[in-house]
Amino acid sequence: MAAATEANDQAPPTVREAGAALVALLVATLVGYGWYLGFHLDNVHNGLIGASFTTMGLYVLRVRPRHPEGWLFVATGVLHAVMFFGRQYGLYDGALPGASWLGWVGVWPSPTCGCRRASRTRASRPRPRSARSRHRSA
Repeated sequence: MAAATEANDQAPPTVREAGAALVALLVATLVGYGWYLGFHLDNVHNGLIGASFTTMGLYVLRVRPRHPEGWLFVATGVLHAVMFFGRQYGLYDGALPGASWLGWVGVWPSPTCGCRRASRTRASRPRPRSARSRHRSA
C-alpha cells in the first residue's frame, strides 16, 4: 500500500498536469500580452508577482499536491496577473474596446487578494507557545 502511495506522489495524474499547464498558460498569456501593451512603471510589480507567485505555487503543488500555501501562491499569482493585464489594457494609449471596464477589472481584485491572503496565512500558522499557554482552561 505504501509503495502505491509513493508511486502516486511521484507520478502526478494527467488531469492535474493538464490543469497546471492551463493555469501556467493563462498567466503567461495575461502577463505576456500585458507587457506587449506597454510599460507602466506603477504596474510592473503586478506582472512580476503574477508570474513568480504562479510559478512557485505550481512548483509546490507539483511536489506536494494538497499543500495549502501552494494553492495560496497560485491564487495570488493568478489574481495579480488579472490585475496586471486589466491595468495594462486600461492604460494603453490607443483606443481599445472596453478599456475603461478592463481598467476597473485591474483594480477590483486588489482588496480581495490582500484580505484572503492575510486571513489564510494567519489561519494556517500555529500560534506561538506563549499565546497557547495564556488560554488554559481552569
